[in-house]
Amino acid sequence: AKAELSRCEGELQHAQANLAVAKSLLATPLHLELPLAEAQALLAKAQTESHKLPFLIKAAEAQMRVAKGNFESKRDAGSAVAESALLEAEGDFAAAKAELEELNSRVPNLQREIDSLKEKVKVLEQQIKLQLEDHGRVAEAEGKVVAAKAQRDQALLRVEQAQLDLERMTVLAPMDGRILSVVA
Repeated sequence: AKAELSRCEGELQHAQANLAVAKSLLATPLHLELPLAEAQALLAKAQTESHKLPFLIKAAEAQMRVAKGNFESKRDAGSAVAESALLEAEGDFAAAKAELEELNSRVPNLQREIDSLKEKVKVLEQQIKLQLEDHGRVAEAEGKVVAAKAQRDQALLRVEQAQLDLERMTVLAPMDGRILSVVA
Protein backbone atom coordinates (compact mmCIF):
# COMPACT_ATOMS: atom_id res chain seq x y z
CA ALA A 1 0.00 0.00 0.00
CA LYS A 2 2.91 2.34 0.78
CA ALA A 3 4.48 1.56 -2.61
CA GLU A 4 1.20 2.42 -4.30
CA LEU A 5 1.11 5.69 -2.36
CA SER A 6 4.65 6.55 -3.51
CA ARG A 7 3.72 5.79 -7.12
CA CYS A 8 0.65 8.02 -6.89
CA GLU A 9 2.69 10.84 -5.38
CA GLY A 10 5.15 10.55 -8.27
CA GLU A 11 2.32 10.74 -10.80
CA LEU A 12 0.97 13.79 -8.99
CA GLN A 13 4.34 15.53 -9.17
CA HIS A 14 4.59 14.68 -12.88
CA ALA A 15 1.09 16.09 -13.52
CA GLN A 16 1.93 19.25 -11.57
CA ALA A 17 5.11 19.73 -13.63
CA ASN A 18 3.14 19.34 -16.87
CA LEU A 19 0.63 21.90 -15.60
CA ALA A 20 3.44 24.37 -14.85
CA VAL A 21 4.85 23.94 -18.37
CA ALA A 22 1.40 24.38 -19.95
CA LYS A 23 0.78 27.56 -17.94
CA SER A 24 4.21 28.87 -18.93
CA LEU A 25 3.48 28.30 -22.64
CA LEU A 26 0.15 30.04 -22.23
CA ALA A 27 1.74 33.03 -20.49
CA THR A 28 4.59 33.48 -23.02
CA PRO A 29 3.68 31.97 -26.40
CA LEU A 30 7.19 32.10 -27.86
CA HIS A 31 6.52 28.84 -29.71
CA LEU A 32 3.92 30.76 -31.74
CA GLU A 33 5.69 34.11 -32.00
CA LEU A 34 8.77 32.70 -33.77
CA PRO A 35 6.84 31.29 -36.76
CA LEU A 36 4.90 34.57 -36.93
CA ALA A 37 8.11 36.61 -37.06
CA GLU A 38 9.50 34.33 -39.78
CA ALA A 39 6.31 34.63 -41.84
CA GLN A 40 6.31 38.41 -41.45
CA ALA A 41 9.95 38.57 -42.61
CA LEU A 42 9.19 36.41 -45.66
CA LEU A 43 6.16 38.57 -46.44
CA ALA A 44 8.23 41.77 -46.25
CA LYS A 45 10.85 40.23 -48.53
CA ALA A 46 8.23 39.14 -51.07
CA GLN A 47 6.55 42.55 -50.99
CA THR A 48 9.90 44.27 -51.55
CA GLU A 49 10.57 41.97 -54.49
CA SER A 50 7.09 42.74 -55.83
CA HIS A 51 7.73 46.49 -55.64
CA LYS A 52 11.10 46.13 -57.40
CA LEU A 53 9.76 43.89 -60.17
CA PRO A 54 8.18 46.60 -62.40
CA PHE A 55 11.46 48.51 -62.44
CA LEU A 56 13.41 45.35 -63.22
CA ILE A 57 11.01 44.63 -66.09
CA LYS A 58 11.45 48.15 -67.51
CA ALA A 59 15.23 47.79 -67.29
CA ALA A 60 15.07 44.39 -68.99
CA GLU A 61 12.85 45.81 -71.76
CA ALA A 62 15.32 48.63 -72.35
CA GLN A 63 18.24 46.20 -72.36
CA MET A 64 16.39 43.97 -74.83
CA ARG A 65 15.67 46.93 -77.15
CA VAL A 66 19.35 47.90 -77.12
CA ALA A 67 20.46 44.30 -77.72
CA LYS A 68 17.89 43.91 -80.52
CA GLY A 69 18.99 47.15 -82.17
CA ASN A 70 22.64 46.13 -81.91
CA PHE A 71 21.91 42.70 -83.40
CA GLU A 72 19.78 44.08 -86.26
CA SER A 73 22.35 46.73 -87.13
CA LYS A 74 25.13 44.13 -87.27
CA ARG A 75 22.96 41.75 -89.27
CA ASP A 76 22.00 44.50 -91.73
CA ALA A 77 25.65 45.47 -92.11
CA GLY A 78 26.21 42.10 -93.75
CA SER A 79 29.80 41.14 -94.49
CA ALA A 80 31.20 44.36 -92.99
CA VAL A 81 30.77 42.86 -89.51
CA ALA A 82 32.66 39.79 -88.36
CA GLU A 83 30.62 36.63 -87.90
CA SER A 84 31.70 36.36 -84.22
CA ALA A 85 30.44 39.90 -83.49
CA LEU A 86 27.11 39.04 -85.11
CA LEU A 87 26.81 35.84 -83.06
CA GLU A 88 27.69 37.73 -79.87
CA ALA A 89 25.03 40.36 -80.59
CA GLU A 90 22.49 37.62 -81.32
CA GLY A 91 23.39 35.91 -78.00
CA ASP A 92 23.03 39.20 -76.11
CA PHE A 93 19.62 39.75 -77.68
CA ALA A 94 18.45 36.21 -76.82
CA ALA A 95 19.72 36.58 -73.22
CA ALA A 96 17.95 39.93 -72.78
CA LYS A 97 14.73 38.47 -74.20
CA ALA A 98 14.92 35.45 -71.87
CA GLU A 99 15.55 37.67 -68.85
CA LEU A 100 12.51 39.78 -69.71
CA GLU A 101 10.33 36.66 -70.06
CA GLU A 102 11.59 35.32 -66.73
CA LEU A 103 10.81 38.60 -64.96
CA ASN A 104 7.32 38.70 -66.50
CA SER A 105 6.66 35.12 -65.36
CA ARG A 106 7.53 36.06 -61.76
CA VAL A 107 4.62 38.49 -61.42
CA PRO A 108 1.75 35.98 -60.86
CA ASN A 109 3.89 33.62 -58.76
CA LEU A 110 5.07 36.44 -56.56
CA GLN A 111 1.52 37.66 -56.04
CA ARG A 112 0.39 34.15 -55.03
CA GLU A 113 3.34 33.96 -52.61
CA ILE A 114 2.39 37.31 -51.07
CA ASP A 115 -1.25 36.28 -50.71
CA SER A 116 -0.21 32.99 -49.10
CA LEU A 117 2.14 34.69 -46.66
CA LYS A 118 -0.51 37.26 -45.73
CA GLU A 119 -2.90 34.42 -44.92
CA LYS A 120 -0.23 32.62 -42.90
CA VAL A 121 0.53 35.78 -40.89
CA LYS A 122 -3.19 36.28 -40.28
CA VAL A 123 -3.63 32.69 -39.06
CA LEU A 124 -0.57 32.86 -36.80
CA GLU A 125 -1.74 36.15 -35.30
CA GLN A 126 -5.14 34.56 -34.65
CA GLN A 127 -3.46 31.54 -33.03
CA ILE A 128 -1.51 33.81 -30.71
CA LYS A 129 -4.65 35.73 -29.87
CA LEU A 130 -6.70 32.64 -29.08
CA GLN A 131 -4.00 30.18 -27.99
CA LEU A 132 -6.55 27.38 -28.21
CA GLU A 133 -3.97 24.61 -28.00
CA ASP A 134 -2.37 26.16 -24.95
CA HIS A 135 -5.69 26.58 -23.16
CA GLY A 136 -6.44 22.95 -23.99
CA ARG A 137 -3.07 21.84 -22.61
CA VAL A 138 -3.67 23.76 -19.37
CA ALA A 139 -7.15 22.30 -18.96
CA GLU A 140 -5.86 18.78 -19.66
CA ALA A 141 -2.97 19.22 -17.22
CA GLU A 142 -5.32 20.57 -14.54
CA GLY A 143 -7.55 17.54 -15.01
CA LYS A 144 -4.58 15.20 -14.67
CA VAL A 145 -3.51 16.96 -11.46
CA VAL A 146 -6.99 16.52 -9.99
CA ALA A 147 -7.03 12.84 -10.99
CA ALA A 148 -3.55 12.27 -9.58
CA LYS A 149 -4.56 13.92 -6.28
CA ALA A 150 -7.61 11.67 -6.07
CA GLN A 151 -5.49 8.56 -6.72
CA ARG A 152 -3.00 9.72 -4.09
CA ASP A 153 -5.78 10.27 -1.59
CA GLN A 154 -7.18 6.79 -2.29
CA ALA A 155 -3.72 5.28 -1.84
CA LEU A 156 -3.32 7.19 1.42
CA LEU A 157 -6.64 5.81 2.64
CA ARG A 158 -5.52 2.29 1.72
CA VAL A 159 -2.32 2.80 3.75
CA GLU A 160 -4.30 4.08 6.74
CA GLN A 161 -6.73 1.15 6.41
CA ALA A 162 -3.84 -1.31 6.25
CA GLN A 163 -2.30 0.21 9.40
CA LEU A 164 -5.65 0.03 11.20
CA ASP A 165 -6.13 -3.60 10.13
CA LEU A 166 -2.65 -4.41 11.35
CA GLU A 167 -3.34 -2.77 14.71
CA ARG A 168 -6.58 -4.73 15.07
CA MET A 169 -4.86 -8.02 14.22
CA THR A 170 -2.37 -7.64 17.03
CA VAL A 171 -3.48 -9.64 20.06
CA LEU A 172 -2.31 -8.26 23.38
CA ALA A 173 -2.15 -10.48 26.46
CA PRO A 174 -3.74 -9.10 29.61
CA MET A 175 -0.46 -9.63 31.43
CA ASP A 176 3.15 -10.29 30.68
CA GLY A 177 4.13 -13.90 30.31
CA ARG A 178 4.64 -16.81 28.01
CA ILE A 179 2.14 -18.74 25.97
CA LEU A 180 2.58 -22.39 26.84
CA SER A 181 0.03 -23.76 24.44
CA VAL A 182 -2.48 -22.58 21.89
CA VAL A 183 -5.87 -24.26 21.91
CA ALA A 184 -7.65 -24.02 18.69
